[in-house]
Amino acid sequence: MTSIEARIIISARKAMALGTDIGVKLPEYIDSISFSFLDGTILKSVAEWFSVCNPGLKEIKMSVPETVERHPFDGNNEVFDIVCLWRTKAATCFVRNEQRNNGKLIIIYKEAVYEEDITEVLNVQDTTAEYMLTLSELMKFSSEIGYAVFDHWFKTTYKLLSGEISMDHTNVPDHLQGMSERLLNMIGAIQWSYVFGGMGMWNDEPRGQAEVIGLGNEYNRLTNALIYNMRRTLFYVTNTCWNTRQKEEK
Repeated sequence: MTSIEARIIISARKAMALGTDIGVKLPEYIDSISFSFLDGTILKSVAEWFSVCNPGLKEIKMSVPETVERHPFDGNNEVFDIVCLWRTKAATCFVRNEQRNNGKLIIIYKEAVYEEDITEVLNVQDTTAEYMLTLSELMKFSSEIGYAVFDHWFKTTYKLLSGEISMDHTNVPDHLQGMSERLLNMIGAIQWSYVFGGMGMWNDEPRGQAEVIGLGNEYNRLTNALIYNMRRTLFYVTNTCWNTRQKEEK
């Protein structure tokens, strides 16, 4: 499970590194994406936006994930900002706004001055060790509340992060093709960690059972830690994949 912002940023970083046009295949639930600039310019596609931005872009990054204070029902569904570091002006970000049309999303990214600490975006830390520790705790906890069936997801995620196993990358999306195996496995780990959904999923019966036996606080702590580590791993992969300075260094 990755955000549309991650998909756009990874695609842009890949295009910048390889000196190619951007290629982004939109999910079926998205009707359209457009970009509104500070100067009033509006562009109606990701490809058009990138072609205009690319000459002036020094770097493109994902914003820092927010700390999870309360576990959301739908798990890892977070919106990020697209942060642009320009060669000749201050950093800006494109902030997502959306509405629905016949069940599909119409997304408009509106440009704004980036007012956060840019060093947090640039100094990305690999938090795999913390992610794995959370997974180890979740394996024990799932058995404690009588839902050891979730061990399959948690153990598989753990093994992907440790390098014990690798994802089958034969059918990865275009924007992920050519990415290092380790980063692809981290994306796979995020997908395997997504244990949220409807009836019977981690946010349903296990949550209720934990409350019944007096372990609701521990459930919330571990679930929040899982979600946050998923977000930080996506942040790490998105912001470190593809050396965007590669073309200039040659």
